[in-house]
Amino acid sequence: MPLDAAVSRRSLLAVSAAGLLAACTKGATAKLVIGDQRGGIQALLQASGQLKEVPFAIEWAQFPNAAPLIEAMGAGAIDTGVGGDAPFIFSLQSDAGVKAIAAFRLTGDAVTVMVPGRSPIRSFADLLGKKVATPRGSIGHYLLLAGLKRLGQRFDAIDIRFLNPSDGRAALSSGSVDAWAIWDPYAAIAELSDGMRIVPVERSWTPGLGFVFASDRALRDKRPQLEAFTRRFATARRWGETHREAYAQMLTGQTGLPIAATRRFLHRTVNVPVPIDAALIAEEQQIADLFHAAALLARPVQVAPHFAPLCPPPTARSAVMAKRQLKLGLVTMGVGGPGQTNRWLDPEIPVDASVNIDWYIDIVRQAEAAKFDLVFIVDSQFITADSPPHYLNRLEPLTLLSALAVATTHIGLVGTLTTSYNAPFNLARRLASLDLISKGRAGWNVVTSGDAGTAGNYGLDEHYDYATRYGRAFEYLEVVRGLWRSYEDDALVRDRATGVFLDKDKLHALHHKGEHFSVVGPLNIQRSPQGEPVIFQAGDSDQGRTLGATVADAIFTHARTIEQGQTFYADLKGRAAALGRDPDSVLILPGFSITVGDTDEEAQAIDRALRRVDQSFEQALAEFGRPFGWHDFRRYDLDAPFPVEALEHARSSFYTQAKAITDRAIELGLTLRETVEVQRDLYASPFVGSAATVADEIERWFEARALDGINVHAGRPSQFRRFTQEVVPLLQARGVFRTDYEHATLRGHLGLPIPANRRSERRAVEESLAEGGLVA
Repeated sequence: MPLDAAVSRRSLLAVSAAGLLAACTKGATAKLVIGDQRGGIQALLQASGQLKEVPFAIEWAQFPNAAPLIEAMGAGAIDTGVGGDAPFIFSLQSDAGVKAIAAFRLTGDAVTVMVPGRSPIRSFADLLGKKVATPRGSIGHYLLLAGLKRLGQRFDAIDIRFLNPSDGRAALSSGSVDAWAIWDPYAAIAELSDGMRIVPVERSWTPGLGFVFASDRALRDKRPQLEAFTRRFATARRWGETHREAYAQMLTGQTGLPIAATRRFLHRTVNVPVPIDAALIAEEQQIADLFHAAALLARPVQVAPHFAPLCPPPTARSAVMAKRQLKLGLVTMGVGGPGQTNRWLDPEIPVDASVNIDWYIDIVRQAEAAKFDLVFIVDSQFITADSPPHYLNRLEPLTLLSALAVATTHIGLVGTLTTSYNAPFNLARRLASLDLISKGRAGWNVVTSGDAGTAGNYGLDEHYDYATRYGRAFEYLEVVRGLWRSYEDDALVRDRATGVFLDKDKLHALHHKGEHFSVVGPLNIQRSPQGEPVIFQAGDSDQGRTLGATVADAIFTHARTIEQGQTFYADLKGRAAALGRDPDSVLILPGFSITVGDTDEEAQAIDRALRRVDQSFEQALAEFGRPFGWHDFRRYDLDAPFPVEALEHARSSFYTQAKAITDRAIELGLTLRETVEVQRDLYASPFVGSAATVADEIERWFEARALDGINVHAGRPSQFRRFTQEVVPLLQARGVFRTDYEHATLRGHLGLPIPANRRSERRAVEESLAEGGLVA
């Protein structure tokens, strides 16, 4: 069937096969016809360099939206394209002959409800009985239906007016509707141009899934080309996440959107490739079932037969991870961290513990005697008078860890360092130095700095926004890892007989010039016995999770329940698998305080008493403002509704955490006082009980894949001793945790391979080919 006359065509032919990204199988050269929407995919591939050296012809067909694109695919006019899940589900009623072959999830506030700035509507529940515009059968329509179902309401409890995006915006501006369920970039434009405001809704109500689609005929005849396109599209998406400003400029040039709107929606959303698995298919089935229940689908639709993933996520475990054992980390907070304002009053804790090297050496040696994998030093560089005591006066991480390196022999040494306020060359050198001093035990917890006030300590007027922070972080990691590989493994000959100290051909400058950094190199230090420091990451935002899944060896996180732990675990492992990584090589290590008593009842009583004395409500209220850029909540009426407008102060701070607090307060209708109390309860631990009970619970979480290990917060010295002396032996007796160190490096402890030096690998291959007479 010929394409609609409104559809324009452009073609691109690239004849060189060099540089083709690895696909699931090798490919042929038949032309691939790709459907696009307003040129967005083509422009993204072009800007990211993914249209270079493609070994087959590409023909582009442009469509106004996903529905006609999928229709054309089913008719055989195009081979593949990208679109959202709603039009895909509607196409299944006619069995269009189209399959979803790869998936990505748009996380953040991608789909939302907009209201005028002065509207009294503050929550989804306030929409009941109101007129709300949205396109029929769209993901905005689904959001409304899902919200009504969540509240136990009939689907007609909201007066839904079906209007296309431009008419919906006009209706909201004129007052003919009360709200508008829409998605970006329309939402961003309405915010900036019309003064509209977002009504917070639960992100979990909409899965935010999009797909790469292919016709059945293309799957049969052009599978190698589809695999290559899918891989290149995923790489281009990652480029867009790490080059936000360039991506924004490109989109503005392609679509004509205002640059401010483009920047805003890219700032708050992230595209993450995800595996097509049973859980994802179940999510899509829920959407189809809800559309049928709302009479939008004429008949029930089974979605599972319409998925045909090209590259299923890896299932084989790495050899180094074959024997899965629990990992244990020590987190030291000295005189008291968040929620522990009065911890320093414990007579067992020196009043200068946070700057007392003898105290650090003693507690880290206790952890090493218990065969812990690592000690983790948290850090930040901005304080107020309301900061926790430990934050007010503490040692710089790498200085401290260097001292601990010569006072210990096996335990890993992990420090927090920011990519926002360190030069890459300097940080790479300092970490490599610690790695050599410790003989291969260094780790780096990569952060982008959530405390906006840090900017003023480094001569800046304001903190980097989220997009810039994470764009810098991705590039920063690329630079640092490149610097760590300046020397090939045998570059330093040090042969006294020949007088040769360095094989000059094996020292390599970096010559990096990117969007954020320009670094020549090489780094003037060799690699350590573990190759290079282990990369940890602790950001929980969507951008942070993407960074972790892309580059981290281990993830620091938090979870209150085993279900939350499993959800996070599956999300990070799934993201890693979708990026082509072995998910078992990314370790999940949430942090917990642990309370041990002679009986479960005694432990619960100890835990309640300690939490009660650790921080008063007034102290908690003062500390509460940190995620909100240290906004002072003491100015508000404690018994009035939570001041949602305070979220604006978190834009350049810990926004993900602040938004979660705000969303919870809105959903539950909490006052400020109640919100602070709920936040205080988050410090409660699931690991409270007798030694046997705590060991049982840790083992349960571990076996349920809610974690790969635990970062134990060493708060009260007496409690940490009970954990190492009573709980650890039980875990060892059950075979869950090691009885002795089997390795000397942190990578060895964690079961992680030594990162290859690509230059050394390439040289070895070339020499092998030369020996076989295969090259001149």
